[in-house]
Amino acid sequence: MTNLKELSINIEKFSEALHNTLKDAKIYDSSSSPEAQVLFIDKKDGYYLKIASSKTLEREAEMTAYFQKKKLGLGYISYLSGQSQDFLLKKKFKEIII
Repeated sequence: MTNLKELSINIEKFSEALHNTLKDAKIYDSSSSPEAQVLFIDKKDGYYLKIASSKTLEREAEMTAYFQKKKLGLGYISYLSGQSQDFLLKKKFKEIII
């Protein structure tokens, strides 16, 4: 991954629902906002995992689902909200060349 810093993470600090996605994957920090950390998970076609304070990603998850329903965007794989953190897992957008 160009210009991204590879990270070493402890998957035990993440929700168990994310363990299969994180296991044996290269993880990169692709954050661009101080409000949330975004990890690129280099596994299969790629995933993005956004991590933020609890309940801060709820609206984004709702809007993402709405746009997917209207066929205006990709949905998300999972939205998990805990006592201290939210996790929003999305597939990497595949570039379409015409």
